[in-house]
Amino acid sequence: MAGDLQVALMDGQHCTIADVVEQLHRGVHRTTYALQSDGSVHAVQIRLARRVEGDAPVLRVGLDDGGFVHCSAHQLFLRPSGEWVQADDLLPGDPLLTVAEPHLWAGKFYDTDLHATTDSHRHVVGVGRDGERALYEFQVDHLHNVAHPSGIFLHD
Repeated sequence: MAGDLQVALMDGQHCTIADVVEQLHRGVHRTTYALQSDGSVHAVQIRLARRVEGDAPVLRVGLDDGGFVHCSAHQLFLRPSGEWVQADDLLPGDPLLTVAEPHLWAGKFYDTDLHATTDSHRHVVGVGRDGERALYEFQVDHLHNVAHPSGIFLHD
């Protein structure tokens, strides 16, 4: 994923993956939300984030809420069926599994269980090439996915 990818943090803020890398180097660990196999959304700590060597082609995946994700063609997005799909296989109109009320993430209180449901869908509005830039990878505790501020989930 590109360094400008936004991650929804447990404290209600958003942070780019490039910022997470810099913070980890300073010993600051960030906590985000991830989807468990039972469909519940819980807090997870980002354990590792690093820049992958060299620049690479990126895609811009546009979402129906105006959000977007800059990522490699191989970045995995979660469908409502529970299937992970690569960015370069997404088409306009494709639904993505979404937390029903991601605006709840804007609160000021820490909650290790978001108590949210995943019964709504964000839709892809477009996928296109968007130049080359540095790519990053990350790992989170146990669940191998991370929440985007739009409410969708990306595989780590």
